[in-house]
Amino acid sequence: LISEDFEINGTPTLYDIKGNKIENPKEIFIKNNIINFDAIKEIEKSGFTVQSGTKGKEKLYIFTSTKCPNCIEQFKDKKMLSYLANKYEMYFVLMATGNGKQALDELAYLYSIDDMKKREAEFIEIMNGKVINPDLLKITSFTDEHKQKINKYGQSLESTFITGTPTIVNSKGQIVKNGKEL
Repeated sequence: LISEDFEINGTPTLYDIKGNKIENPKEIFIKNNIINFDAIKEIEKSGFTVQSGTKGKEKLYIFTSTKCPNCIEQFKDKKMLSYLANKYEMYFVLMATGNGKQALDELAYLYSIDDMKKREAEFIEIMNGKVINPDLLKITSFTDEHKQKINKYGQSLESTFITGTPTIVNSKGQIVKNGKEL
């Protein structure tokens, strides 16, 4: 009887403080800037990042996209990027925002490069305007192996609860809201 009054038809069923049913539990994480830092560390361990900066320094996770105008603008700020590279060990976590299809193709292409230095160099060139040959993108993004890797990566990315770019997360698992905090 009580479950009918509250429209509970499965578990978990969540309500906000005002008694409104939460249809999508991820909304709680998004509204409150809560992230799954374990998922971010798992992405780092699995090699699905572009690494840059000074090894052994404090880690910084930068969620970005090759097609996000704000990300590209931020990336082109050489003074800021140089400062971050000297102070942090940076892990760029790529998302498919901006132009989803092209960003996803570029993401698959970058993650097909196993050599981390080459991956970083190619990422920097793309962020600075390099256009990748569309035939090369097709080769890397549509093999079964890469489809499986990118699908797994997409699931890991979704479990971070980060939905937009650019987003910066520090080594304590906190979203950096103000660049002055860095």
